[in-house]
Amino acid sequence: MAVILLSLFLWLFIVVESFIAAGKVKDSAFKPYNKWYVYLIIVLLSFGADLALTGFFVKDVLGIKGYRLFSDSMKPTLQKGDYIMIRLNYYRSHEPERGDLVILKDPYNPTQELMKRVVGLEGEKFEIRNKRVFINNRPLQEDYKVHTDSSVYVRKLFPHDNSIRDNCGPLIIPWKHCFVLGDNRDNSLDSRHWGSVPLEDITDKALYIYLSADLIKIGRNLR
Repeated sequence: MAVILLSLFLWLFIVVESFIAAGKVKDSAFKPYNKWYVYLIIVLLSFGADLALTGFFVKDVLGIKGYRLFSDSMKPTLQKGDYIMIRLNYYRSHEPERGDLVILKDPYNPTQELMKRVVGLEGEKFEIRNKRVFINNRPLQEDYKVHTDSSVYVRKLFPHDNSIRDNCGPLIIPWKHCFVLGDNRDNSLDSRHWGSVPLEDITDKALYIYLSADLIKIGRNLR
């Protein structure tokens, strides 16, 4: 955003400076194309090209891009409409760590992306008992999560979406997989519903919030 604003300021400066300089030249003979709207079109086209190059620079050189959240599954950490800066292809050279906020393809709709939190790692025994997560039989401290429904669904022989919300497992997370959950634990579709996620399906990592309706969240580090 700062790069774009700087580019806009630079172009406006060039335009103003050009008009001032032109006004000081008294003996110039104007050509048919020496019209203000011609110069405006040129400036707009140039600025558009500059924005395109800026987008290329940010994404392909710096390796980051913006991501907008379209659900409330990550409340209270994030809310619907928040803009997040993410590190592209971070997990091509790093292993996910517990607590990371990651981008993955929606298993139900591969054209869409989701943001979830890594909770369980490969080889670990994972279980949810009455809303509480256990890793290798030890309760996991989760200061980031929230429960909006006090009721607890019991485990059933033939589980459905509700019955696995509050009681899930025990299971061993497969090699090269991880278990992801939403922070809004009672209102999230996640690994409880579609299982462990292959690490190859996770590439990008959330860095920080750069725009939010909740102004106090802007700039918050998510790493």
